[in-house]
Parts: sequence; structure tokens; C-alpha cells
Amino acid sequence: MLRQMQDAIKDTSWGEKPAGIVVSARADGTSDVLITFYETPSTATRVRIGGNVLAPNLIQQVKPVYPSEAKEIKLQGIVVLEVNIATDGTVSDARVITGHPLLVRPAVDAVRQWVYKPVMLNGQPVEVVSTVTVNFAFQQ
Repeated sequence: MLRQMQDAIKDTSWGEKPAGIVVSARADGTSDVLITFYETPSTATRVRIGGNVLAPNLIQQVKPVYPSEAKEIKLQGIVVLEVNIATDGTVSDARVITGHPLLVRPAVDAVRQWVYKPVMLNGQPVEVVSTVTVNFAFQQ
């Protein structure tokens, strides 16, 4: 009987919606069945997370190549990027916020190879937007 009810529900517009089912036994041997359907809450397709919060989820970090021109002029500095992280944890896009032009390309090239542990929201992986800082400094 329960299988017939499930099949009948799947044939309706309600069939794909989450449902709660309560079965109550009656003294006369019959049962009451209460089925409650509800809408799935809207899920965020992309969330913004601060770089410091996301940093522990970094699985693979490729170091940027220090440009020889920058080394020659002893250029040090940071490049700040806004990155999109796909649901699989890969960096799908990187946009420059600030940084010296000689350091930008190597920073972007490196960060696009980074891999993060996917960010989960309500049990589902979501795209993430975050800020990443790449530091170019000479080793002491």
C-alpha cells in the first residue's frame, strides 16, 4: 500500500519535492497517513568567504615564479586577487584587485592552479568568491 502511495505521488507535480510522512495507528486496526510537502529552501549558488577563513581549506598551493625583471630591480610586494572557486575546489577565475604589473601575471598563473577543499552549504558544494593575497618577498 505504501509503495502505491509513493508511485501515485511521484506521478504528480509534488513528486520531486521533499516530504514528511507520519503514520498513526488507530485502535480499530486502520492507520492514518499524513503527508506534508515542502519547498526546498533556495540554495545559494555562490557565497563570499574571507581569505583567512578559506585559507585552511587550501589543499594544493602552487608558488608563483618570481619574475627575473622584478628580481633585477629588487621589487617586492603583494598582489591581491579576487578568485572564484568552483564546486570541485578548483580556481575557475582570478581577477586582479591590486599589485605591481610585473608581479600580477605570475601571481594569477600560480593561483589558477590552486585547489581547495570544496565548500559545503546545506550538504551541497557551492561556488565561492574570496580574496587571495600573494606575497613576493626576497628570502633572507
